[in-house]
Amino acid sequence: MNQDVKETIKNFHFLKDKIEPLLENYQCKGTYLQNYLYFTYTPTFNYTEAIIILCDNKKYNAASVLLRSILEIHINIIYHQVEDSEKRLAIHAKNRFAQLRKIFSGVSNFIDKFPTYISSDDKNLFNKKYLKSALSKIESDLKNIESNNRLTHKDKELDLFQKSIKCDNAKIKGIREGHFEWLYNLIYRQLSPSVHLDILGIESFVYKNNDCKYITKEINIDSIIIPYAIGICVALVKDLYENDILKGNIPSHINEIEKYLKSD
Repeated sequence: MNQDVKETIKNFHFLKDKIEPLLENYQCKGTYLQNYLYFTYTPTFNYTEAIIILCDNKKYNAASVLLRSILEIHINIIYHQVEDSEKRLAIHAKNRFAQLRKIFSGVSNFIDKFPTYISSDDKNLFNKKYLKSALSKIESDLKNIESNNRLTHKDKELDLFQKSIKCDNAKIKGIREGHFEWLYNLIYRQLSPSVHLDILGIESFVYKNNDCKYITKEINIDSIIIPYAIGICVALVKDLYENDILKGNIPSHINEIEKYLKSD
């Protein structure tokens, strides 16, 4: 790990130590967007810390899988800010409850097919009473979201590629044209096999040496993975300030991190 990356990691930890106490006072009583940005902080910084640890232990393949997740949340964060934030987040929540309904319905169908899995504990996922109550609550929440936000069956969430296009169409100041579609095509999609571990994903972990033996392949890419992850964290912190989740001046550690990212 080169010295520039080490210095950037040091400033990342300083930034994290500065931000976390400030977020402790947030009461989650803001707009959909403010609350959403607040809740994205923990997983984004958590995954970035994990990436640093994995790279430090030469587990670059696993680190790249986490980077893909961070890129996904990054595109979502930008997409939900650039236009009609409250409605887009309402649609996002609606989609989440629809997914939950599918999951719980799947379990319900499963125990109907295989009744030996049924639990007598009414707090267990495989209990019929519990499932009925959960599905009822999900349906109620779905109706509330739709009515409170005037959503119809036509209001559906875009896939990540479409979101990346919307982000680029917003023409954000200081962002290169086509940046988000580039992130999606060149990084997010390229890392897909490693996440799903299909044939291509398995191939990314091994290669055949000159003796025709298969050995584990770990390409040292910490100078790429870590700056990308930390850069996304920096962007999120700036969003937290711009949307009044955090008050005051942006920490100086961000400037130190951005100096390296721009010179890289």
